Amino acid sequence: MKNLKQHFLSILSNESDRRKIFHIILILLVSVLFVFLILTITAPRRTYKKMYAAAYTDSAFIQEFSRFPQTPSIDSLLKKKAFFEAQLHIVTSDSIVLVINLNDSIVNLLIKGVTIHSAKIPEFRIDHVLKKLQIPVYYKFFSHSISVVDDYSSIVKEPIVIRHAPKDTLEAAKSFYFPDTLKKDPAFIVLSTDIGLEVHIEQNEKAGMAIKKIHSEFLFRKKYRDMIANVTQILKFRNPEYSPAIYIELSGDDVRTIYRAIPDNAQIVLMY
Repeated sequence: MKNLKQHFLSILSNESDRRKIFHIILILLVSVLFVFLILTITAPRRTYKKMYAAAYTDSAFIQEFSRFPQTPSIDSLLKKKAFFEAQLHIVTSDSIVLVINLNDSIVNLLIKGVTIHSAKIPEFRIDHVLKKLQIPVYYKFFSHSISVVDDYSSIVKEPIVIRHAPKDTLEAAKSFYFPDTLKKDPAFIVLSTDIGLEVHIEQNEKAGMAIKKIHSEFLFRKKYRDMIANVTQILKFRNPEYSPAIYIELSGDDVRTIYRAIPDNAQIVLMY
């Protein structure tokens, strides 16, 4: 062990050997970075192929679709059919369901099929992978509700207030508390679903340095989380994942209302 240590120290003391070690480390780092970039760039295509395969390997499902001619008008009808079927699946749910209709630019909160909140979408954007989906693939994924498996936000879902228990009814009456419903922190959220889709919902009021700072920090933390997840996948000799997304802008009040109303494992019905 001592001889090995001395040999290592002798290598480090040699200028030529130090340069060789530096070059080897540099080559390894550049190679890892190159592989990371290639796998990240090709991730959207792999996601598209994965979604495509999920539909087209189901022979009975594809055979059912072969009855329909591939025309824009028929495609539009099939998307509406998928939307209605997905809503029928959730009408018996006791939980609040998030229904997003990008064709009509509207977001609704439903419980047992009854709308309890509605918001107009002033602006939205759809990921290019989702835009390219063929109708059979679209129908396979969106003819039923999808489940939220994780969320990330700039606001707390359930504000917590720590209070000491009153000693008697008189003290309880004096310390009666009304929650501060006027507090309106900038609202930006990301809902990750069980099919790999992400739903980004942001407030459209972004004026002011404070809001811009919170928005920038939110985006940076989200990208950092994604990068760490991708690096972890590569270190495990797995391909990094790509999550296609839809991006929706609403008023800040609507974003806060929706996020705090839906349960942790909320169901989402989507049409675009």
